[in-house]
Amino acid sequence: MLNKILKHFENGNENIQKSISHLLKNYNFNPYHNTLHNLTVAYYVSLVKPNDDCLIVASLFHDFKHSGGKFKDDKNIEISIEEFSKFCDDELSFSKYEKAYIKELIEITMFPYSIKTKDLLNQDFILIREADASSLAVDYGVF
Repeated sequence: MLNKILKHFENGNENIQKSISHLLKNYNFNPYHNTLHNLTVAYYVSLVKPNDDCLIVASLFHDFKHSGGKFKDDKNIEISIEEFSKFCDDELSFSKYEKAYIKELIEITMFPYSIKTKDLLNQDFILIREADASSLAVDYGVF
């Protein structure tokens, strides 16, 4: 699966390429919330919205450096957002509005999900959450 995903993104733009490279250099070996999980979620998202760099990069970082159960998910999300922010400031070219939106997209993946009316109106929120949940089937060989 990893090779298929990497091939899928090999012609991605610079922000996506740099983000994938950073993920691979900092590979997370958790049993579930690992680098392959992040890449799988980004892959699913990109199948629906292939040119949405914010959504794809948010997917790549949504469980970055996940504690694997050591912390509650609000802390894991906080860590992911901090790590994205540091990397983005140094390496990526997003506007301040795009950065804020990526952080919001990462935050919406917090589990358990809290449903708010505004969340149901944002297709990107729904897509990243569905891709996150759907990757469970791939990670465990259902598909």
